[in-house]
Amino acid sequence: MISAASGCAKTPRAHITNMAALECLRDIGLDRQCLDAAAAGHNMTHTRWCHSMAGEEYARLYSWGNDPKRKVRSFHTFHSCPAL
Repeated sequence: MISAASGCAKTPRAHITNMAALECLRDIGLDRQCLDAAAAGHNMTHTRWCHSMAGEEYARLYSWGNDPKRKVRSFHTFHSCPAL
């Protein structure tokens, strides 16, 4: 990897992995490690806005390409790797 930073961040940064990036990792044999450590895409179906984790929910929408109306014709159909 090439980066402007001198090292790794002390806190997590990524929350979703691009399917094309996962295909590149598959090509060098690292996809299985990613799949084992990741939350599957279906576990990130919605983005919600709420007062607190158990509080009132203000809004919810499909996110990360999980809208059933879009899924059939979206980027999911063009990649052989799942969304993570």
